[in-house]
Amino acid sequence: MPDSNFEIVDKVRRRINAGELPREHPPEITGGNGNGDPCCVCDELIWRAQFMNQLDVHEQTYRFHAGCYGLWVTELINQGLYKPD
Repeated sequence: MPDSNFEIVDKVRRRINAGELPREHPPEITGGNGNGDPCCVCDELIWRAQFMNQLDVHEQTYRFHAGCYGLWVTELINQGLYKPD
């Protein structure tokens, strides 16, 4: 993963604004062991020993490390794009 959470937060913000990450939180997400695919935030592989969040938005699948997912959700909230129940 990148050197610091600040780098990841910056990457999340840039990718949301560029349309590379969803600007909406879907009603359903799944989670489980990683499968060796890259995280859509930090680009590092999500190993089987790591927890992976997966979501589908507009026929595209996004896979996140648990921490990267949390940073993405936080940025959606900060930008006023998502309001948790």
